[in-house]
Amino acid sequence: MVTKRADVPTIPRVMAVTTIAMTAGLSLFVTLDDKRHLFRFVRHVPGGDVTAHFLIMGAVSWAMNWGFSATGTGARARDFVRRTAIFLLAISLEECSQRFFPSRTFSWADLFAGWAGVLIFAYLAFRMRGSRAAGVA
Repeated sequence: MVTKRADVPTIPRVMAVTTIAMTAGLSLFVTLDDKRHLFRFVRHVPGGDVTAHFLIMGAVSWAMNWGFSATGTGARARDFVRRTAIFLLAISLEECSQRFFPSRTFSWADLFAGWAGVLIFAYLAFRMRGSRAAGVA
């Protein structure tokens, strides 16, 4: 049965769009926080910055993939791959753009942690889509 646009659940669609907006907003917010007042605590946690990149990017990847797959139009494997590739490109560009801001620093560790988070959590969302369709999750 083909799902029509009118039958698409609103909450997952809103969740997916919200995660994209939150990612863009968080990136802008961190870029504009020159004094690093709000994220100072992360520097005092061993591996905090890398862990934060892994968890934040992973959570956004999961929410984006889970939300779009719930619409019924994006649950195929190639849809997950396409969304994940676009998100990987976006976070790569964001990390590379830090070279142009004096208050930010480019880090390969942050980039790799973000990539790992995106890939692992996208895989989890992909695996969960089947259980949700069956009524399990």
